[in-house]
Amino acid sequence: MRIPASGPTITLNPIFVNNFSNVTGTASAAQSVTVAWANLTTNVSVNALSNFEYSYDGTTYASSLSIPKGPGSGDTLVYIRGTAAATTGTHTGNVPFSSTGATT
Repeated sequence: MRIPASGPTITLNPIFVNNFSNVTGTASAAQSVTVAWANLTTNVSVNALSNFEYSYDGTTYASSLSIPKGPGSGDTLVYIRGTAAATTGTHTGNVPFSSTGATT
């Protein structure tokens, strides 16, 4: 009996990051998320979400990222923080990680 291959998946740990405390003009402290994937056909996209920015190294941030899928499965750490342009206060949001046909 042949077991069918699993479809493309993206797994996040933790699933939610929240309570980014901002003071306008200063980026918030970063929180990290482990992004794991398997059987992807396209890279993982981390799309722009208002008031947030993303980084691989915790130093250089951008409004979006493209994580190379690599063969088979893998994982990487992504840092997320509130932007310096965000208004003073606490910000939350669902950061959209996606890849064509993948479930999260």
